[in-house]
Amino acid sequence: MRDLALNLLWVNRYAITMYVKRPTRWRDVPRARDDVFLPVMIPWENGDRKVASVERAYRALPARWNATTEDAIFAELCGLFSTRRHHAADLPAIPPTVPEALRNPSNRIYRIHRHDPDYQVFRTQQILDCSNDVAELEALQRWAMVLHNQHPWDRAQSRLIALSELNEDDFVVLYHPRNPGVMDFIERVRSGSAPRVRRSPSPQPRQPIRPYPALQVRKRFAVMPRIEALAAVNGEHACTNDDLIRNTAFNWSPMAAEEILEKTGIETRRYTERTLEEISLDAAHAALDKAGRRPEEIGAVLFCSCTSERLIPSVATWLSGQLGIYQTHASCDIVAATLVITAVIFATSSSPGVSTP
Repeated sequence: MRDLALNLLWVNRYAITMYVKRPTRWRDVPRARDDVFLPVMIPWENGDRKVASVERAYRALPARWNATTEDAIFAELCGLFSTRRHHAADLPAIPPTVPEALRNPSNRIYRIHRHDPDYQVFRTQQILDCSNDVAELEALQRWAMVLHNQHPWDRAQSRLIALSELNEDDFVVLYHPRNPGVMDFIERVRSGSAPRVRRSPSPQPRQPIRPYPALQVRKRFAVMPRIEALAAVNGEHACTNDDLIRNTAFNWSPMAAEEILEKTGIETRRYTERTLEEISLDAAHAALDKAGRRPEEIGAVLFCSCTSERLIPSVATWLSGQLGIYQTHASCDIVAATLVITAVIFATSSSPGVSTP
Protein backbone atom coordinates (compact mmCIF):
# COMPACT_ATOMS: atom_id res chain seq x y z
CA MET A 1 0.00 0.00 0.00
CA ARG A 2 2.87 2.34 0.73
CA ASP A 3 4.38 1.72 -2.71
CA LEU A 4 0.98 2.18 -4.35
CA ALA A 5 0.45 5.47 -2.50
CA LEU A 6 3.94 6.66 -3.45
CA ASN A 7 3.18 5.91 -7.09
CA LEU A 8 -0.02 7.94 -6.96
CA LEU A 9 1.68 10.82 -5.15
CA TRP A 10 4.46 10.82 -7.74
CA VAL A 11 1.89 10.97 -10.55
CA ASN A 12 0.29 14.00 -8.83
CA ARG A 13 3.53 15.60 -7.68
CA TYR A 14 3.16 18.74 -9.81
CA ALA A 15 -0.57 19.13 -9.34
CA ILE A 16 -0.37 18.86 -5.55
CA THR A 17 2.30 21.53 -5.26
CA MET A 18 1.50 23.84 -8.20
CA TYR A 19 -2.09 23.56 -9.43
CA VAL A 20 -5.75 23.32 -8.52
CA LYS A 21 -7.74 20.94 -10.75
CA ARG A 22 -11.12 22.30 -11.83
CA PRO A 23 -13.58 20.27 -13.93
CA THR A 24 -15.03 22.70 -16.47
CA ARG A 25 -17.66 22.26 -19.17
CA TRP A 26 -15.94 22.44 -22.54
CA ARG A 27 -18.14 25.23 -23.82
CA ASP A 28 -17.06 27.35 -20.82
CA VAL A 29 -13.31 26.78 -21.19
CA PRO A 30 -11.43 30.04 -21.95
CA ARG A 31 -9.69 29.72 -25.29
CA ALA A 32 -7.18 32.56 -25.17
CA ARG A 33 -5.80 32.85 -21.61
CA ASP A 34 -2.18 32.01 -20.84
CA ASP A 35 -2.77 31.21 -17.16
CA VAL A 36 -5.14 28.26 -17.64
CA PHE A 37 -3.60 24.91 -18.53
CA LEU A 38 -4.99 21.83 -20.25
CA PRO A 39 -2.71 18.78 -19.81
CA VAL A 40 -2.12 16.68 -22.91
CA MET A 41 -1.83 13.01 -21.98
CA ILE A 42 -0.60 9.71 -23.40
CA PRO A 43 -2.85 6.65 -22.87
CA TRP A 44 -1.65 4.22 -20.21
CA GLU A 45 -0.56 1.03 -21.97
CA ASN A 46 -1.60 -2.30 -20.42
CA GLY A 47 -3.17 -0.48 -17.51
CA ASP A 48 -5.75 -3.19 -16.83
CA ARG A 49 -3.05 -5.85 -16.59
CA LYS A 50 -0.97 -3.75 -14.19
CA VAL A 51 -3.97 -2.99 -11.98
CA ALA A 52 -4.90 -6.67 -11.84
CA SER A 53 -1.33 -7.56 -10.86
CA VAL A 54 -1.37 -5.10 -7.98
CA GLU A 55 -4.74 -6.39 -6.75
CA ARG A 56 -3.56 -10.03 -6.85
CA ALA A 57 -0.38 -9.15 -4.98
CA TYR A 58 -2.33 -7.35 -2.26
CA ARG A 59 -4.84 -10.18 -1.80
CA ALA A 60 -1.97 -12.66 -1.41
CA LEU A 61 -0.52 -10.75 1.55
CA PRO A 62 -1.71 -11.36 5.13
CA ALA A 63 -3.08 -8.45 7.14
CA ARG A 64 -0.37 -6.80 9.25
CA TRP A 65 -2.31 -4.71 11.77
CA ASN A 66 -6.03 -4.46 11.03
CA ALA A 67 -7.56 -6.22 8.04
CA THR A 68 -10.69 -4.05 7.89
CA THR A 69 -8.79 -0.76 7.96
CA GLU A 70 -6.13 -2.00 5.56
CA ASP A 71 -8.75 -3.20 3.05
CA ALA A 72 -10.55 0.17 3.23
CA ILE A 73 -7.33 2.10 2.55
CA PHE A 74 -6.38 -0.24 -0.27
CA ALA A 75 -9.83 0.13 -1.83
CA GLU A 76 -9.41 3.93 -1.95
CA LEU A 77 -5.87 3.78 -3.32
CA CYS A 78 -6.62 1.05 -5.83
CA GLY A 79 -9.75 2.91 -6.92
CA LEU A 80 -7.51 5.82 -7.90
CA PHE A 81 -4.92 3.55 -9.47
CA SER A 82 -7.42 1.52 -11.51
CA THR A 83 -9.12 4.61 -13.01
CA ARG A 84 -5.91 6.33 -14.05
CA ARG A 85 -6.11 6.78 -17.80
CA HIS A 86 -2.74 8.23 -18.72
CA HIS A 87 0.88 7.22 -18.85
CA ALA A 88 2.47 9.09 -15.94
CA ALA A 89 6.11 9.30 -16.98
CA ASP A 90 5.60 12.08 -19.53
CA LEU A 91 3.67 14.62 -17.46
CA PRO A 92 5.58 17.94 -17.56
CA ALA A 93 5.71 20.37 -14.66
CA ILE A 94 4.18 23.04 -16.88
CA PRO A 95 1.40 21.61 -19.08
CA PRO A 96 0.29 23.40 -22.28
CA THR A 97 -2.17 26.24 -22.04
CA VAL A 98 -5.56 25.80 -23.68
CA PRO A 99 -4.48 27.69 -26.85
CA GLU A 100 -1.31 25.58 -27.05
CA ALA A 101 -3.23 22.31 -26.67
CA LEU A 102 -5.76 23.35 -29.34
CA ARG A 103 -3.06 23.70 -31.98
CA ASN A 104 -3.19 19.94 -32.46
CA PRO A 105 -6.78 18.58 -32.54
CA SER A 106 -5.46 15.04 -32.13
CA ASN A 107 -4.05 15.80 -28.69
CA ARG A 108 -5.62 13.57 -26.08
CA ILE A 109 -7.00 15.16 -22.96
CA TYR A 110 -8.82 13.98 -19.83
CA ARG A 111 -12.60 14.05 -20.35
CA ILE A 112 -15.39 13.54 -17.79
CA HIS A 113 -18.68 12.58 -19.42
CA ARG A 114 -20.82 13.83 -16.51
CA HIS A 115 -19.73 15.79 -13.47
CA ASP A 116 -21.43 16.36 -10.13
CA PRO A 117 -20.31 19.75 -8.71
CA ASP A 118 -21.30 18.49 -5.24
CA TYR A 119 -18.85 15.60 -5.35
CA GLN A 120 -17.62 15.14 -1.78
CA VAL A 121 -14.04 15.88 -0.82
CA PHE A 122 -12.25 15.96 2.52
CA ARG A 123 -11.82 19.26 4.35
CA THR A 124 -8.36 20.21 5.52
CA GLN A 125 -9.36 19.78 9.17
CA GLN A 126 -10.67 16.29 8.45
CA ILE A 127 -7.32 15.34 6.97
CA LEU A 128 -5.46 16.82 9.94
CA ASP A 129 -7.77 15.11 12.45
CA CYS A 130 -7.35 11.67 10.86
CA SER A 131 -6.11 9.26 13.54
CA ASN A 132 -5.27 5.60 14.00
CA ASP A 133 -3.56 3.65 16.75
CA VAL A 134 -1.07 2.37 14.17
CA ALA A 135 1.15 5.21 12.93
CA GLU A 136 1.72 3.67 9.49
CA LEU A 137 -2.01 3.20 8.90
CA GLU A 138 -2.75 6.77 9.98
CA ALA A 139 -0.20 8.05 7.45
CA LEU A 140 -1.71 5.91 4.70
CA GLN A 141 -5.23 7.06 5.55
CA ARG A 142 -4.13 10.68 5.35
CA TRP A 143 -2.39 10.06 2.03
CA ALA A 144 -5.53 8.43 0.63
CA MET A 145 -7.60 11.45 1.67
CA VAL A 146 -5.18 13.90 0.02
CA LEU A 147 -5.15 11.82 -3.16
CA HIS A 148 -8.94 11.55 -3.16
CA ASN A 149 -9.12 15.36 -3.16
CA GLN A 150 -6.92 15.46 -6.25
CA HIS A 151 -9.75 13.87 -8.25
CA PRO A 152 -13.02 15.54 -7.13
CA TRP A 153 -15.21 13.80 -9.70
CA ASP A 154 -16.61 10.38 -10.52
CA ARG A 155 -13.50 8.76 -11.98
CA ALA A 156 -15.53 6.02 -13.66
CA GLN A 157 -16.89 8.74 -15.98
CA SER A 158 -13.39 9.67 -17.20
CA ARG A 159 -11.70 8.82 -20.50
CA LEU A 160 -8.87 10.06 -22.68
CA ILE A 161 -10.14 11.38 -26.00
CA ALA A 162 -8.88 13.60 -28.78
CA LEU A 163 -9.74 17.28 -28.60
CA SER A 164 -11.56 16.98 -31.91
CA GLU A 165 -13.99 14.48 -30.34
CA LEU A 166 -15.12 16.69 -27.46
CA ASN A 167 -18.76 17.66 -27.14
CA GLU A 168 -19.76 21.05 -25.77
CA ASP A 169 -21.30 19.42 -22.66
CA ASP A 170 -18.27 17.27 -21.86
CA PHE A 171 -16.15 18.27 -18.88
CA VAL A 172 -12.38 18.64 -19.04
CA VAL A 173 -9.98 19.12 -16.15
CA LEU A 174 -8.24 22.50 -16.22
CA TYR A 175 -5.14 23.24 -14.17
CA HIS A 176 -5.12 26.65 -12.48
CA PRO A 177 -1.99 27.91 -10.68
CA ARG A 178 -2.40 27.37 -6.95
CA ASN A 179 -1.26 30.90 -6.08
CA PRO A 180 0.40 33.95 -7.69
CA GLY A 181 3.84 32.63 -6.75
CA VAL A 182 3.32 29.58 -8.94
CA MET A 183 2.34 31.77 -11.89
CA ASP A 184 5.41 33.95 -11.33
CA PHE A 185 7.58 30.82 -11.44
CA ILE A 186 5.90 29.64 -14.66
CA GLU A 187 6.45 33.03 -16.30
CA ARG A 188 10.14 33.00 -15.34
CA VAL A 189 10.54 29.55 -16.88
CA ARG A 190 8.69 30.62 -20.03
CA SER A 191 10.81 33.72 -20.47
CA GLY A 192 13.99 31.67 -20.60
CA SER A 193 15.92 34.55 -19.07
CA ALA A 194 19.69 34.26 -19.20
CA PRO A 195 21.48 33.25 -16.02
CA ARG A 196 23.07 35.93 -13.91
CA VAL A 197 26.53 37.01 -14.98
CA ARG A 198 29.16 35.66 -12.65
CA ARG A 199 31.19 38.18 -10.78
CA SER A 200 34.91 38.44 -11.41
CA PRO A 201 37.04 36.33 -9.08
CA SER A 202 38.08 37.88 -5.79
CA PRO A 203 41.66 39.22 -5.63
CA GLN A 204 44.31 37.35 -3.72
CA PRO A 205 44.44 38.42 -0.06
CA ARG A 206 47.47 40.48 0.97
CA GLN A 207 49.35 40.53 4.21
CA PRO A 208 49.00 43.75 6.26
CA ILE A 209 51.88 46.24 6.23
CA ARG A 210 52.30 45.69 9.95
CA PRO A 211 50.91 42.41 11.36
CA TYR A 212 48.41 42.89 14.14
CA PRO A 213 49.72 41.75 17.52
CA ALA A 214 47.95 38.95 19.32
CA LEU A 215 45.27 40.07 21.75
CA GLN A 216 46.29 39.31 25.31
CA VAL A 217 42.90 39.01 26.99
CA ARG A 218 44.27 38.46 30.50
CA LYS A 219 46.43 41.59 30.31
CA ARG A 220 44.05 43.91 28.43
CA PHE A 221 40.65 43.26 29.98
CA ALA A 222 39.65 43.95 33.56
CA VAL A 223 36.84 41.38 33.44
CA MET A 224 37.94 37.87 32.45
CA PRO A 225 35.58 35.93 30.17
CA ARG A 226 33.91 32.98 31.86
CA ILE A 227 30.67 31.05 31.70
CA GLU A 228 28.48 31.93 34.66
CA ALA A 229 25.25 30.21 33.62
CA LEU A 230 23.71 28.10 30.89
CA ALA A 231 19.98 27.88 30.28
CA ALA A 232 17.96 25.79 27.82
CA VAL A 233 14.36 26.23 26.73
CA ASN A 234 12.55 23.21 25.30
CA GLY A 235 9.50 23.18 23.08
CA GLU A 236 6.17 22.43 24.72
CA HIS A 237 5.15 19.79 22.15
CA ALA A 238 6.77 16.36 22.09
CA CYS A 239 7.02 14.62 18.70
CA THR A 240 7.82 10.93 18.96
CA ASN A 241 9.02 8.68 16.16
CA ASP A 242 5.46 7.36 15.88
CA ASP A 243 4.24 10.94 15.44
CA LEU A 244 6.86 11.44 12.74
CA ILE A 245 5.42 8.53 10.78
CA ARG A 246 1.82 9.65 11.35
CA ASN A 247 2.51 13.09 9.83
CA THR A 248 4.83 11.92 7.12
CA ALA A 249 5.19 13.53 3.70
CA PHE A 250 5.52 11.57 0.47
CA ASN A 251 9.26 11.02 1.09
CA TRP A 252 8.31 8.80 4.02
CA SER A 253 11.02 6.32 4.97
CA PRO A 254 9.77 2.75 5.43
CA MET A 255 11.51 2.55 8.81
CA ALA A 256 9.41 1.79 11.87
CA ALA A 257 9.63 3.92 15.02
CA GLU A 258 11.92 1.36 16.68
CA GLU A 259 14.24 1.37 13.65
CA ILE A 260 14.49 5.17 13.70
CA LEU A 261 15.51 4.98 17.36
CA GLU A 262 18.05 2.26 16.65
CA LYS A 263 19.64 4.07 13.69
CA THR A 264 19.62 7.66 15.01
CA GLY A 265 19.29 7.40 18.77
CA ILE A 266 16.41 9.88 18.59
CA GLU A 267 13.24 8.97 20.44
CA THR A 268 11.49 12.35 20.81
CA ARG A 269 11.80 15.83 19.32
CA ARG A 270 10.49 19.04 20.87
CA TYR A 271 8.55 21.70 18.96
CA THR A 272 7.18 25.05 20.05
CA GLU A 273 4.45 27.42 18.95
CA ARG A 274 6.32 30.35 20.46
CA THR A 275 8.37 32.75 18.37
CA LEU A 276 12.13 32.85 18.17
CA GLU A 277 12.20 36.01 20.26
CA GLU A 278 9.98 34.53 22.98
CA ILE A 279 12.06 31.42 23.59
CA SER A 280 15.27 33.48 23.47
CA LEU A 281 13.89 35.86 26.09
CA ASP A 282 12.90 32.92 28.30
CA ALA A 283 16.42 31.51 28.04
CA ALA A 284 18.00 34.90 28.79
CA HIS A 285 15.83 35.41 31.90
CA ALA A 286 16.71 31.92 33.12
CA ALA A 287 20.44 32.49 32.56
CA LEU A 288 20.37 35.78 34.47
CA ASP A 289 18.52 34.16 37.37
CA LYS A 290 21.01 31.30 37.56
CA ALA A 291 23.99 33.68 37.42
CA GLY A 292 22.46 36.01 40.02
CA ARG A 293 22.96 38.98 37.71
CA ARG A 294 20.86 42.13 37.30
CA PRO A 295 20.15 43.91 33.98
CA GLU A 296 22.30 46.90 34.97
CA GLU A 297 25.34 44.59 35.22
CA ILE A 298 25.12 43.47 31.59
CA GLY A 299 27.58 44.92 29.08
CA ALA A 300 26.71 43.09 25.84
CA VAL A 301 24.06 40.85 24.31
CA LEU A 302 24.87 38.59 21.35
CA PHE A 303 22.19 36.58 19.57
CA CYS A 304 23.29 33.68 17.34
CA SER A 305 20.99 31.97 14.83
CA CYS A 306 20.57 31.37 11.11
CA THR A 307 16.77 31.41 11.33
CA SER A 308 16.06 34.89 12.68
CA GLU A 309 12.70 36.36 11.70
CA ARG A 310 13.62 39.93 12.66
CA LEU A 311 15.96 42.34 10.87
CA ILE A 312 15.20 45.73 12.40
CA PRO A 313 15.63 45.96 15.28
CA SER A 314 17.93 43.00 15.73
CA VAL A 315 16.85 40.26 18.10
CA ALA A 316 19.73 41.13 20.42
CA THR A 317 18.58 44.75 20.59
CA TRP A 318 15.01 43.63 21.24
CA LEU A 319 16.23 41.27 23.97
CA SER A 320 18.19 44.08 25.62
CA GLY A 321 15.06 46.20 25.84
CA GLN A 322 12.87 43.35 27.07
CA LEU A 323 15.42 42.52 29.77
CA GLY A 324 15.37 46.13 31.00
CA ILE A 325 18.95 46.90 29.97
CA TYR A 326 19.40 50.64 29.44
CA GLN A 327 22.74 50.55 27.61
CA THR A 328 25.24 47.97 26.37
CA HIS A 329 28.61 48.06 24.67
CA ALA A 330 27.12 45.91 21.92
CA SER A 331 23.79 44.24 21.20
CA CYS A 332 24.00 42.49 17.86
CA ASP A 333 22.93 39.38 15.97
CA ILE A 334 25.43 36.88 14.63
CA VAL A 335 24.30 34.78 11.68
CA ALA A 336 25.50 31.31 12.59
CA ALA A 337 24.83 28.16 10.56
CA THR A 338 23.22 26.29 13.40
CA LEU A 339 19.79 25.33 14.62
CA VAL A 340 20.81 26.29 18.15
CA ILE A 341 19.48 29.67 19.22
CA THR A 342 22.00 31.31 21.50
CA ALA A 343 21.75 34.45 23.58
CA VAL A 344 25.13 35.35 25.04
CA ILE A 345 25.10 37.99 27.74
CA PHE A 346 28.30 39.54 29.04
CA ALA A 347 28.52 41.09 32.48
CA THR A 348 30.43 44.30 33.12
CA SER A 349 32.72 45.11 35.99
CA SER A 350 30.92 46.34 39.07
CA SER A 351 33.63 48.94 39.76
CA PRO A 352 32.56 52.54 39.03
CA GLY A 353 34.05 53.92 35.85
CA VAL A 354 35.16 50.51 34.59
CA SER A 355 32.78 49.01 32.05
CA THR A 356 34.83 46.60 30.00
CA PRO A 357 32.70 43.84 28.49
